[in-house]
Amino acid sequence: MISSLQDNIEISAQAVVYSLIPIFYMLPLGVAIGSGVVVGQKIGERREEEVRRCLRLTGGLGIACGISMSLFCSIFKTPLINTFTAQPEVIRTLEKIWPGVCIFIFVDQNFAVNGGILRALGLQSTMSKYILIMLYGFGVPLAYMVVIKMEKGIEGLWQMMFAPYIGLIVLIARKWIYVDITEVMDRLNKGEEGPEQNGDDRHGLLKHFNDNDSDDDKLELIEGGDVEMIDYK
Repeated sequence: MISSLQDNIEISAQAVVYSLIPIFYMLPLGVAIGSGVVVGQKIGERREEEVRRCLRLTGGLGIACGISMSLFCSIFKTPLINTFTAQPEVIRTLEKIWPGVCIFIFVDQNFAVNGGILRALGLQSTMSKYILIMLYGFGVPLAYMVVIKMEKGIEGLWQMMFAPYIGLIVLIARKWIYVDITEVMDRLNKGEEGPEQNGDDRHGLLKHFNDNDSDDDKLELIEGGDVEMIDYK
């Protein structure tokens, strides 16, 4: 809808920006994945203090990633732009929106890391609700108002692009900062106890073999100590 109101120059500028953003996103995504593995391991071992320490460290790394990538984008603006386009009109358009792009990269980096924290805590449904509220309930109407109603175009779009993400990050960060780690560990570790510990061995072992007295394949099912012969013809 919004793209249809932009001319070819603005669409080309958007294409350059959306080619760069996924590249920068790879760094915080790696941090989020690595942190999720470590947090999950600590939760399984029920080490509450280490979980909290890891969450704080991950949040700090998100801020560091955002600052470093946005500064890199700002300092190397000209070579980055020239890598993707040589059209003077597109370059001028990109230079106008570049401050907003750098701010968005900072915010986007933090969103990637903070979102990874919620996934590590098993709070995906909560994160989905936050995204629906902030990006679709707030972000889309805001973009419609700025770009279409106020006719601000691509410049207005990138002046407001980061606003709903800031609200989203605040909600996500507040959730994991004040989360009850003990409750999370109990919830995620529930069902960890094996059936043998309950005195009820329901694990079955399937063993396939060929009967020497027959050409028919048979399957031996060993379950709960009972043996059943099943013929397959």
